[in-house]
Amino acid sequence: MFSFIPYLKVIVESQNLSIAAEKLSITQPALSAALKKAEEQLQAPIFDRSQKPWVLTEVGNIYYQRGLQYLNDVEDLKQQLKDITNIQTGKLTIGGSNCFNTSYLPEAIATFSQQYPGIEIHLLDGTVPEMLDKTFRGEIDMFLSPGFPKHSNITYKKIFEEKILLCVPPEYVVNEQYKEWQITLDTILEGGITDDMAVRDAAFLKSFENYPFIMLQQSQQMGQMFRELVAEASVDSIRIMNANQMITSLSCTNAGLGISLISETAIRCGNFKKYPTFYLLNPDICSREMFVGYHADKYLSNASREFIKILENITKF
Repeated sequence: MFSFIPYLKVIVESQNLSIAAEKLSITQPALSAALKKAEEQLQAPIFDRSQKPWVLTEVGNIYYQRGLQYLNDVEDLKQQLKDITNIQTGKLTIGGSNCFNTSYLPEAIATFSQQYPGIEIHLLDGTVPEMLDKTFRGEIDMFLSPGFPKHSNITYKKIFEEKILLCVPPEYVVNEQYKEWQITLDTILEGGITDDMAVRDAAFLKSFENYPFIMLQQSQQMGQMFRELVAEASVDSIRIMNANQMITSLSCTNAGLGISLISETAIRCGNFKKYPTFYLLNPDICSREMFVGYHADKYLSNASREFIKILENITKF
């Protein structure tokens, strides 16, 4: 009944029969014949061919979703049987944003690979919605995320907490009046940031209102965080540049283009060659929890569990 699902998955993703056939390394007539056979078994069309590109019919969508679940269940069973004996071979697919994948994960992956050299690791970049979709489709085992917003069908395991720092280009003259509140790079690298290091001057952020602010999108947690800080400080005349990635905003700050936010973990693990001036603002706002997320109803392999343990140990301050 579900033998056609792997082919159907490629057709749905490609939205083109000839492209799907090429990806599957079969001829288009052979793929068309397989599709016809599946429709004969269902006694209903899988695609509405009156639309371009083709879309799944109601029957086709039910068949597709049930089929994907069946394939995931089969893979779960295979993984569980393999885990009974060892975790020396297999594949682990991890997702996350470009920032997390380049700053937060490399050390954990290196440690894991040394301990389990037979496990093949795949690292995928993407947004949280993309990671959720790939998790539900069984394409990734886990993803790293602030858990914002959380999804009910995802299990979130807290890995660590971190502070979020204000980044100011060192050449901005306003830094001169706040030297006592600046946080040194050594303090960040040693994991020594505490709440009492936060700036206590209520007029601090307002004194920067004539400089550009580099913000992430409002749909992102740090984008909302920055806007909350600005509102709390009653900053009025504000010039905003928008960025999609935290690392991009830091690069802009290092180029003197404006003020941004960065996580302490990104600084600690990022191996950057240039750094801005750092401040900690309201700790109630400028902190977040980081999670590993995985499908709540999907078997979590021993390899995944071991990777999570390693990530927890490496990110401890």
